[in-house]
Amino acid sequence: MEEYSYSKLDTFEQCPYRYKLTYIDGYRSEESTLALDLGSTAHKGKEIWGEFLINNKEPDLEHILDVVQNGREYWKIHIINGKEVEEELEEDIMGFDEIKEKYFEEYYQRCSKSGMTYDEKIDLYIQSLNQKELKNGWKVLEVEKPFRFIYENKCILHGFIDRIDINENGDLRVVDYKTSKDIYKSEKLATPLQMFIYALACENMYGKLPIEFIYDFIFLNKQQNACTNGYYNRGTKKLNKLLDDIKQCSEKEEFIPKPSPLCHWCSFSNNTCAKDKKLNGMCEYYSLWTPKNKRYDVNKKWRDFANNTDNQTIKRKEFKW
Repeated sequence: MEEYSYSKLDTFEQCPYRYKLTYIDGYRSEESTLALDLGSTAHKGKEIWGEFLINNKEPDLEHILDVVQNGREYWKIHIINGKEVEEELEEDIMGFDEIKEKYFEEYYQRCSKSGMTYDEKIDLYIQSLNQKELKNGWKVLEVEKPFRFIYENKCILHGFIDRIDINENGDLRVVDYKTSKDIYKSEKLATPLQMFIYALACENMYGKLPIEFIYDFIFLNKQQNACTNGYYNRGTKKLNKLLDDIKQCSEKEEFIPKPSPLCHWCSFSNNTCAKDKKLNGMCEYYSLWTPKNKRYDVNKKWRDFANNTDNQTIKRKEFKW
């Protein structure tokens, strides 16, 4: 069966052509970014914090800060016949201090959305690590929980859930950490595909659906509840349609590009802030939109030669965030 993570499905939803280049042709960016490095380190700190709470211990802030500020390598030791025979680097966490030095100019720019510097955001993040227990009777059940299950005999869904909480009634709550510049708009919260997949994962692992879903914006000290009434039925329809669309594109061997402002962050575009010499320019169909020049045209239109018509019409409202 084909295997899908949320990010793989989300890539197709954003742009089928990017999906093809990434997951079918196998082109992956090897370039790191400030956002990716900061996100990885911040997630690791929250993972360690959660592990303390799982073990009913007060989080050791000094230890957690040492990891996130200075970085840490995590090695996997292979033992054969009772002897350590080989070590394998499992995880390499870059500390905030090294990140600050690596991305010096970008790091000290004030965020256009929040108005904060990264130092100010990290201060808010560290405050969250001071939290010694969860509110309203919730306790941390799992952190970085892996899942893998067969969905309706169609595919295998897999991934990791940042945090799963449990209360005294045995109810579950899913928490996903975000390092975004801003919180989500309300329309993105009603039926988020990511949370729906996490709900299916919990149903598969624990035999029950979570009663609450939270996006925790750890650099902003803000939280948002997700999944309004009816999310399960809507999520099922959304997921099934995505899987059907992927199947149809694969059968036709045609993955039509969907240019949008997201092209500005796509490594395959030439109009991107994600610089990668190996990948930049592989897609010719990118949007010319930039944060400073909000154009609503594209570099090159996709042509359906069989029908001799443009397969794509760019509408201004599609780009209005």
